[in-house]
Parts: sequence; structure tokens; C-alpha cells
Amino acid sequence: MDWSAYSRLTFHYPADGVLLIKINRPDRLNAMDEVLHTELSRVWLDVDKDDGCRAVVITGEGKAFSAGGDFEMVEATLGSFRVVSRLLKEAADISIAAESGSPSSPRSTGPPSAPASRLPSPPT
Repeated sequence: MDWSAYSRLTFHYPADGVLLIKINRPDRLNAMDEVLHTELSRVWLDVDKDDGCRAVVITGEGKAFSAGGDFEMVEATLGSFRVVSRLLKEAADISIAAESGSPSSPRSTGPPSAPASRLPSPPT
């Protein structure tokens, strides 16, 4: 898989079928800027195309997983309908991918569900 289109994420296969994705902005404690936000919204579509990938681990480079939203990105959203609209669409795309495994994949079924017989009984 060619991951060269990504500038804020790095990719490594530490074991067969395992993809390690690192958020790579350690100088900003991996705070999410507009580029990273866009990359995180589309990376799952590319992961889904990688037939050899069975599991993904995502982490942050350096001392932090992520400090959250970069203040420059937050300030850019203030009063900008275009930026807010794009960020909301990307957030929705991330949510859909998280819920279903991928917004476009018939082979991704999301997390397995426990059979009803193995679920704990509700408190009485």
C-alpha cells in the first residue's frame, strides 16, 4: 500500500496483518490541524483497500497521543461557514467509518457482537 499522500500520519507494519498508524506532529503534541483532520477522515478508506491489514493500532509520535484541536484550526473555524461545514462533514465520515468499519466496505462489519446468551443480566 502506498501511504505517501499522507503528511501528518506515518505507517508501519510491525507484524503480519497489523498496521501501526502514528499521528506525526510531535512538536505540537499531535494537535489536530486541518490537514490532519482531513487525513484522519480519509485514511480508513485506504486502510479498507489494504487486503493484508487485519488490525489497526493508532497512536501518537512523541509524548502525547493528541492534544486535541490545534488552536490555529479552531481560530480558522470561527466565523467561517466553509471551514465549519467541511470539518463537520469529515467528522461525520469518521463516525460512519468507526461504526461500520468503513463507509464503503462490504467486508467490514465493525466490532463483533456478543451473543445474547453471553451478555450479563440486567440488575434487578
